[in-house]
Amino acid sequence: MNFSQVVGPRTGHPWHDTIPYTSFQGHVIATYQRLVEVFGVPDLMPSSNGEITTRWVIRWEDDLVATIHDYRATNCYDHALPSPEEFRELCNVAEGHEWRVTGTASGALARVQEAIAGGRCTVVVDAVGGVLAQMHEAIENGEVHMRKFAIEDLRQADESQAGFCIAFGAMRDGCEPDARAYDCEECGKPQVYGAQEIMLMGLVE
Repeated sequence: MNFSQVVGPRTGHPWHDTIPYTSFQGHVIATYQRLVEVFGVPDLMPSSNGEITTRWVIRWEDDLVATIHDYRATNCYDHALPSPEEFRELCNVAEGHEWRVTGTASGALARVQEAIAGGRCTVVVDAVGGVLAQMHEAIENGEVHMRKFAIEDLRQADESQAGFCIAFGAMRDGCEPDARAYDCEECGKPQVYGAQEIMLMGLVE
């Protein structure tokens, strides 16, 4: 069954306006990179109490909705914990992190587990006006293969305000660290992302 990610602008708490009430369903263990591969880039706006810093909101064709998120895992909640960026990097180690899953029905956890085992998000609705939807469709069709980048190259790009085309690896100047879907000067497509955004997506060698 097809599913899509529901993401709002990264200000405020858009999920309050876009999804019905969800209740706790259980946990799923996965790396951050795997969740990005399946569900796309998450909403990275921390909740007002700092308990949540990384959240996916997924809707299936039958309107079942699930959320996947961290919980009290970063220094937004407790200063002794890693930063959200460090947390997401740590989640790519070994088997991954134990993510909380909530849903509108008892089958939400099983749906999430099934998607992680072999699915990919077919549609992404995002603040960049559908560009990510086109990117994920191209990736699904084998037209685009996301590259991985050396951490040192990403750090240098971050310092110099540059980004990379995630399909062809070309560098583009004048990119904020969180730039998303900027046009690539070489391929002409909106595939350039800022250095920090690339790291958040898990595209690191």
